[in-house]
Amino acid sequence: MELNNEGLFFASGYQKLFALSVFFTLIIAETYFMHRAIEKNIVRRSYSLNLRIFLFNDIVMNLLSVSSLLLVAESCSGFGLLNIVQNVPLKIFLSFTLYDLMQYWLHRARHENKFLWRFHKVHHSDKDMNTTTALRLHVAEVLLTTMAKAVFIAVMGVPVLIFALCEVIITAIVMMNHANISFRGERLLSYVFIVPCKHVVHHSAYWKEHESNFGFALSVWDRIFGTCKMAEPNELGLPNMKEPDFWETLFLTFKKRK
Repeated sequence: MELNNEGLFFASGYQKLFALSVFFTLIIAETYFMHRAIEKNIVRRSYSLNLRIFLFNDIVMNLLSVSSLLLVAESCSGFGLLNIVQNVPLKIFLSFTLYDLMQYWLHRARHENKFLWRFHKVHHSDKDMNTTTALRLHVAEVLLTTMAKAVFIAVMGVPVLIFALCEVIITAIVMMNHANISFRGERLLSYVFIVPCKHVVHHSAYWKEHESNFGFALSVWDRIFGTCKMAEPNELGLPNMKEPDFWETLFLTFKKRK
């Protein structure tokens, strides 16, 4: 189904509305279903810095006039590998799983490539892990990720509405798996999806622990590629690094702890 400019505008609006609804629901859930007891000052600083980083990134992306990925999907929907698939449910399934697989390998690359790690370590510099940590991304990483997603859309030819659906579901799961919460059935759900008890080890301050669980939405990739780990880390953030401020995260000037 093709969308005109008005349709794309409303689709983008619904995406943002859904993401905001999930975000505030998880913020409330962290109050009532908190899993890790974290010092209030650390949580307050984490929330404040993460939201400032997110707002800065949003302003920069708008100033640079970076095209909406929905517009890219609309332009490329008549091309790409997925156009050979006519069955709509199968096309949705393949779009979601392949998109999530791409995110898995992109995430691994951010850890294994020194250039990409320079930007991705901003995400790992949080001394807490909460819903807002999902927003803690260096602006260069946001731009590079957007480019990678655009290439994926063009190559695969993901239809615009299917891409919008995939994006909102994965965004919701990513915010959820960063939330400082625990809930009944979480371990069982972890066999299919990335959940907080599975993702928290990825934010460990210890290298052998955080080099695991790279999945975004589906946990199957970590099991297939041997990067799955279940553990409760003793410390979160970057090892031997002071808690950074906004300018230190922007210019990547992290300071050692004394």
